[in-house]
Amino acid sequence: MLYEKKTEKEKSVFVQPLVLVTLFLSVGIAFAVLASRFPDKFWEFRLFDIFTLIAQTATAGAFYIGFRQYGENKLKDRQTALSVECRALVTSMSELLEKMPDSPASPHSYTRDFTKLCNQAGDFREIFSAMREDIIKGIARMHWQDMYFNEFRPYVQGQAFFTFLSNAGIDKDVVRARLARLSNQINPNISDEERSSTLADLVISDPEIADKLHTTKWYWLDSVYEEFFNNKNLNDFLYGTKNRADMYIEAPLLYSLYKLRKKVVLGTVITPSSLR
Repeated sequence: MLYEKKTEKEKSVFVQPLVLVTLFLSVGIAFAVLASRFPDKFWEFRLFDIFTLIAQTATAGAFYIGFRQYGENKLKDRQTALSVECRALVTSMSELLEKMPDSPASPHSYTRDFTKLCNQAGDFREIFSAMREDIIKGIARMHWQDMYFNEFRPYVQGQAFFTFLSNAGIDKDVVRARLARLSNQINPNISDEERSSTLADLVISDPEIADKLHTTKWYWLDSVYEEFFNNKNLNDFLYGTKNRADMYIEAPLLYSLYKLRKKVVLGTVITPSSLR
């Protein structure tokens, strides 16, 4: 299955500890019997004991197999319970993403919605990491990818930074003036996606606009990056897609705000390539 990682094959029953011990013991007894001469009455008195030994060994083997089966069933029950919770979290994230466009693009709405979304994403990551690799975990991975590619990415890529800045208290005329001036500084040969990202970055990093954005209080930006754009955290989720997250192209507004926050809070200057 595309979404399922390949794991090592289970060991053959012939290399299990009890089976090996029983096998060696049986072979040892056989060699001892063949190499030794016993009195004629030996078999008369010991045949029953030999059969008893064989029966006891078989009973021990049956107990061992039953014990292993019990352990496997417990692991399957645990795996199923974890997968149910993963599915519920993905469904909840999908429902939230469907409602988010109905809310105004403002710092207040983003703080509320992205905080909830990232909390659910963090819960999913913890539960998902506790699952063992099998077809059930592969299905959980498939559901997460469906939410990520079909709902999350289209939403964050389509966020209008002009509306957000207006709702953040930035004068619309100031934003329009910056748009008109900075648009001419963009390389005309780049793609539309790169143009949108570059323009959002230039406008939001403009001192007159950046100074009025309270990014020091927007902790949710760190969570959004860690849960949805940090490729170290996404490697397992994106297995089978040969895809890597690119915050600069896929979420121009969020990237620009995150970049500004890092500069203001930590004095760190990040670039598109540093986040890939």
